Amino acid sequence: MFHNFFEQFGEGGGGHHHRQRHQERKKVDTEKYYKILGVEKNATQAALKKAYRKKAMKHHPDRGGDQNKFKELNKVYEVLSNKEKRELYDKGGEEGVEKGDGGGDPFSSFFGGGGQKKPGKKKGQNQIAKIRVTLDDLYNGATKTLTFDKQILCEACDGAGGKGVKECASCHGRGSRLITRQLGPGMIQQMQSQCNACDGKGEIVPKGSRCRRCRGRKVQQKRTQLKVHINRGMRHGQKIKFREEADQAPNTTPGDLIVKLDCENHRRFHREGAHLFYSKTLELAECLTGFEFTINTLEKRTLIVKSEPGVLYSPGCVRAILDEGMPQEDNPSIRGHLYVILKVKFPDELDDKAIRSLKKILPGENKTLRKGNADEYEEVTLKTVDLKTERKRWKEEARQNKSQYDSDDEEPRGGQQTAQCHTQ
Repeated sequence: MFHNFFEQFGEGGGGHHHRQRHQERKKVDTEKYYKILGVEKNATQAALKKAYRKKAMKHHPDRGGDQNKFKELNKVYEVLSNKEKRELYDKGGEEGVEKGDGGGDPFSSFFGGGGQKKPGKKKGQNQIAKIRVTLDDLYNGATKTLTFDKQILCEACDGAGGKGVKECASCHGRGSRLITRQLGPGMIQQMQSQCNACDGKGEIVPKGSRCRRCRGRKVQQKRTQLKVHINRGMRHGQKIKFREEADQAPNTTPGDLIVKLDCENHRRFHREGAHLFYSKTLELAECLTGFEFTINTLEKRTLIVKSEPGVLYSPGCVRAILDEGMPQEDNPSIRGHLYVILKVKFPDELDDKAIRSLKKILPGENKTLRKGNADEYEEVTLKTVDLKTERKRWKEEARQNKSQYDSDDEEPRGGQQTAQCHTQ
C-alpha cells in the first residue's frame, strides 16, 4: 500500500524529493554535543554533570576562559541534561531540538505529523535557598558549599513505589473519575472525584510489593550539597539559578533552585552600589597639624593615607580614593571608589595652660557683644541633650495636648437643651 502511494508521488517528482530529504536526515549530526562535553553518547546523567562542571570551571570568563565557549557549554548541557530534549537531539540533532519533533517522521508530511504527541511532564515549583556571604566574598569572588535537604526519587525503586506497579483500571491512570448523577427529569450532574481504587494515585502497587525504603511514596529525603560560585562584584540579595535542582517528584520535571546571597555586615566597610565607605576618627591635633594612617583593603593590600600639607580637615569631611571600590561583575577590572569619612575626636576638657596656648596660636579673639545698658542682657547655659530622646518627648507632649483639646471641644451631655427659634 505504502509502496504504491510513494510511486504515485514519484511519478510527479514527489518521490525524488522524499528520498532526497530522507538522505539529508541521515546526515544529521547527533554527536556534536557529546564531543563538546567529552563524553560518550550513552553517558549517564551523573557523568554528564561531572563533565559539565569540569569544563565550566575551565571556560568560565572569570577564570580567563572564553565567554562564547562557556555559553555554548551551557546550551549543550541544558539539552543533554533534559531527558526529553536529549531524545530529540539523539533523533534529529540541533534542528530536532529546535523543532521539538525529534527530527521529523518520514510520514509526517503526508499524515499531519504522525499522530498525537504525548503530553510533556509538568514543571515542579521553584525553591529559594539563602547562603551567607561576606563582603570579602563579594569583592574577591568565592566558592561556597550549600548543604540542604532535597526530595529525590527513591533510589531503591527508581521512583516506582514498588514492584509490579500497574495503571489503575478504574481511572485509567488519571487518579480521578467522572461521576454522573440524575437530579431530575432531563437534569444531570457531572462531578469529578478522587478514584477510590487507587486513592487518587493513578497506580496500584500489589500487596507485599511496596518499596520498603519509601513505603510506596516514590520519593525520599536526601542531604545534598551544591557548589555555589560567587563572581567578583555580586551584590547582597542577588540570585543564582541552578536549573532543575529543586525537589523531585514522579512524572514531574524538577523546578529550579534559586540561591539568594545574604551578605553580612562588615566591621570596617559598608557598600553602596559600586562604592565602599570607610570611617576614620582623628584626634583634633591630627586634623590641625597633619595625619597618617593605613587602610587594609578587602584584597589584603595596605593603603597609606596621608594628609595634604597646609590643609585643615573639618569634622565629617569626605575624601575619595579613586578605583579602590567594588569591582564590576561584568568587568572586574573596573572598580568604584573608596570614600573616607573623617571624624574628629575633641578633647573632653582643656586646662588653663592649654587654653592660653591655643589663644596665642589660633586666630581670633573673644569679642564682647554687650553694648549699652548691661541690664538688657541675660546669660544662658548650654545643656547637653540627646536629640533622639527629645524628639520622642515632643511627640508625646503633642499627643497629650491634642487629646486635651479634643476633650474640651466635646458638647456637654444631659441637663442642657439648645434653644430653637420658631417662626410665628
